[in-house]
Amino acid sequence: MSRTLDDLCGDLSYPMVAVSASSDDGERDACLVGFSTQISIQPWRYLVGLSVRNRTFQLAQRCPVVAVHFLQTGDLDLARLLGSASERDADNGKSTRLETLWSEGPEGSALIDGCENWFVGRILARHPCGDHVAHVLEPVAQNVSSGPFEQLDGSAVMDLEPGQAP
Repeated sequence: MSRTLDDLCGDLSYPMVAVSASSDDGERDACLVGFSTQISIQPWRYLVGLSVRNRTFQLAQRCPVVAVHFLQTGDLDLARLLGSASERDADNGKSTRLETLWSEGPEGSALIDGCENWFVGRILARHPCGDHVAHVLEPVAQNVSSGPFEQLDGSAVMDLEPGQAP
């Protein structure tokens, strides 16, 4: 059987991050993101790809900053919540479950309590990339734990059904 580039990329294990956005009127949301990477050393820049079908994407379009949380293996339950629940389905209780996890962060951002490694990034540019939009971020605040970091990667969440319809 012949494999495709899509098959190969499906076998790669990308780091999983959570991206949260908070509007001026206090609306907050977060989602699981598998498309992210550092894209520049000097100046330091990071890119996150947000699905155009995701509520967090819609909110991030109104925000000057977003927070990127680097998930660890112990964050699997949070990843499942953020990766498979959508606020568009009002019965799922995502916002109620998240409400106990928020802290206000720098620049009016929303931080997810318990995620030790994060940065708040000013959105410098948005580039449409098919069904995702790449957001180029400039860090304005950060928290990095001095302890060991055990990255949560895509292989841990391969069984999730996306929270937004394709």
